[in-house]
Amino acid sequence: MKLFRSLATLAVAATIHGHALASPQKLLAGEHKVIGMYINSGNANQQVIAGGVDTTVDAATISCPQATCTLALSAMQEVEDGNGTNEWQIIALVDGQNVGPQWQGFLPTNYYLTGNWQGKYVVAKGTHTVTFQIFGEAPDFLLDSWSDVVTITTP
Repeated sequence: MKLFRSLATLAVAATIHGHALASPQKLLAGEHKVIGMYINSGNANQQVIAGGVDTTVDAATISCPQATCTLALSAMQEVEDGNGTNEWQIIALVDGQNVGPQWQGFLPTNYYLTGNWQGKYVVAKGTHTVTFQIFGEAPDFLLDSWSDVVTITTP
């Protein structure tokens, strides 16, 4: 199965909310073969998320059986009851390294808002932890539905 075909560089040089961003990584050109997947979803039922705090929504332990694997990552989160003036973001970490958070916009005041994030990360052979988090500027807001996918590919 072909997942993507490109030569890409993830280049980010900043620290966001105390998490150092991952080093730039070049991905190999050519076909990527899917060798495993982690898929999860849920409904947090209006879980209160404290403003100004990175909150874990889901975490997975995955295994790379090859010398290197490319992780294709995606996440969806639905929020509500913000104040309309503060922003929120979806964060993905691989082994504690920030893959690159994505600001989603302003927290809604009296409606639902769905945000999406996608990224990629290259790992070496072995076991790795992938964590998906949510962050919103103060004050508190609510998390509803969420889903995330980790597709493990080679190379």
